[in-house]
Amino acid sequence: MRRTRCRLRLFEGHGRLGSLGLSGRLRSLMLPRSLSWLLCLLFGIALALPQVAMSDWKHGNEGCLVEAYSVLDHASPPDMDQVQAQSAEKLACSAPCPACFGTSLALLSVAPHALEPRWGTDEMPSQAPLIARNALLAPECCCSDLSPLGYASGVGQSFLEESVMQRRDFLRYSALGGVALSASGLLAYAIAGRHADHAPASLLDATTLPEGQPLQLLPRITNLADQPGLFRSVLTPAPHAVALGDDHQARLWLYNRKVAPLIEVSEGDEFDVTLVNELEQETTLHWHGVAVANTHDGGPGDAVAPGESRRYRHTFADGSAALNWFHPHPHGVLAGQIAHGLAGVLLVRPRQEVVPAEVEEHLLVVNDLRLSDAGEVMPHTDEDWMNGREGELLLVNGQRRPRLEVAPGTTLRLRLVNACAGRYLRLRLEGHELSLIGTDGGLLEQPRPLEELLLTPGERADLLVRISEQGGERFILASHPYERGWMGARPSHLDAVAPLLTIQTREADVVPAVTLPVRLARIEPLGEPAVRRTVVLTEVMPGMEHDAGGAMERGGHGGTAGGAMDHGGGHGESGKGMAAGNGRPPVDFLINGRSFAMGEVMFEGRVGEVEEWEIFNDSHMDHPFHVHGTHFQVVARRQGNDEWQSAAWLAWKDTVNLAPDERIRIRLAFHSPGDWLFHCHIIEHEEMGMMAAIRVR
Repeated sequence: MRRTRCRLRLFEGHGRLGSLGLSGRLRSLMLPRSLSWLLCLLFGIALALPQVAMSDWKHGNEGCLVEAYSVLDHASPPDMDQVQAQSAEKLACSAPCPACFGTSLALLSVAPHALEPRWGTDEMPSQAPLIARNALLAPECCCSDLSPLGYASGVGQSFLEESVMQRRDFLRYSALGGVALSASGLLAYAIAGRHADHAPASLLDATTLPEGQPLQLLPRITNLADQPGLFRSVLTPAPHAVALGDDHQARLWLYNRKVAPLIEVSEGDEFDVTLVNELEQETTLHWHGVAVANTHDGGPGDAVAPGESRRYRHTFADGSAALNWFHPHPHGVLAGQIAHGLAGVLLVRPRQEVVPAEVEEHLLVVNDLRLSDAGEVMPHTDEDWMNGREGELLLVNGQRRPRLEVAPGTTLRLRLVNACAGRYLRLRLEGHELSLIGTDGGLLEQPRPLEELLLTPGERADLLVRISEQGGERFILASHPYERGWMGARPSHLDAVAPLLTIQTREADVVPAVTLPVRLARIEPLGEPAVRRTVVLTEVMPGMEHDAGGAMERGGHGGTAGGAMDHGGGHGESGKGMAAGNGRPPVDFLINGRSFAMGEVMFEGRVGEVEEWEIFNDSHMDHPFHVHGTHFQVVARRQGNDEWQSAAWLAWKDTVNLAPDERIRIRLAFHSPGDWLFHCHIIEHEEMGMMAAIRVR
């Protein structure tokens, strides 16, 4: 019988990630190699002993396969009876493997409520209340080719993909409890890099990274349900290392080890997702753009502590088809979580698609990172907090300047998400006119021709473009400079064109033009408002006076650090430039003169009532304004003292930009009770106070 050494490995959905064995993590703590191995061995023995006594459970290989299935996020786990019948020799253990054996049970304990639809509590194994990290680590694993190592070497991949489910529902739903396990306890703490002080790091030079690779599809989150009309899965935010070419890795925080993962559902589907928090700080899941019940919105008042889980449920109504996204929304630590890459896409398909099938669709998620040479996410600077963070590494679907090859004349549907914390995308495709066919809340009634599109943080756009009929050509989709009122030191990239995607035409026959329906959707205007409200957005810095409503005298951003601002922010003085006592510059971003406080309510409203809000940006910089729990219609705009201009067309939005000294009027109605947030979607401005709530009864 052959035994194979096995260190647990962490994989991205595409299998591009390297090994992160325990011994390596211990060495990262600056411990001697011998001591690292000794600690690893002692820890493994301590965890294994209580589990050997539980050997009435199934053979230990089952646990490794659960772990492999969880890590790889494949569609179905292997059937152990079938495996044992086909090849008993591959199961090299003569006795249960303690670490793997523990894994199969420990998965149950993380989110046992996820098992309730299939298992009654009386049917659960008595050993279920094991903590997940008890199954993490063992220096030896005897599971041979069927261990997670098989995916790295290509062995066992097809087996994992092709195995079918017969009577092991336990395996599938145990995945809901664990998926990862690898970021628990000591391992996660080591990966986070918090045990040692580091010298100031230099920035990663983005130009040294590969570019021009074929555009990747977004990695999918697997639907673990086995009935139509139901999406059930788990999202596990955890630290993870991602390969950036051959020579670099980025140490990010990701959902299920995937960069910008995709959840795809359809109108009428039920939605059941469990969050298992494998971070070392609280987090939430906010379903941006989805009209969920307030208790499932994932706001900061519903934070999930480290090691805890939370279940989110929703049913997608008819008419809800749209491109949405999800991201964390705790208060106080949100900026760091976004900076580490936590974001994903939630695509709701219509029951009947009106866009012709000949149109070639691509989902594009744009985000940015600021990394050190060692691949660590760099801490926030004063300019990040004041302006909203813009990372130097600009990515599309996790790639730098990817390439898309199409036949000449192809009609592309580019569905974009701006998942950046603060970066504005002023989009142009050279040599082509764009047609906007949808916004945050779904399709427009008719396409709207555009030379360029401004996509602000949090916004989505649905674009059509017919590519040139000339073969062998290349065209760049790029973000052009946009002046949004930058404060402080100005990075060079603000004034540069940033290529996002290269579209190349093959030498092939020309694809005929596509004819769209006369009407893509029907948008009924909201009626006359029963309530009118005013929302004023301001920023306040040292030496600037502001009245009770938040307005302040304009005169530039030239304030310097000095005394504390007397506006209740509690910043106080700091001995380091602009930095405040909490590591942030002494700037307040306010709504109606108030900084966000958990549990405070600014407005009160009623379910179903149409409201009109006049939003005034009385500040020196742009702010993208986002409302939770509903969509709104922009009905008019006014710049400075100009006349009000009615909106040329209607759209369902949840995020809209306001330039300095601009006013807009929006109409909206809330359809579910609760405390609903509205805020600037520049993440740092939201964190520093530009957020409030309306209580809807």
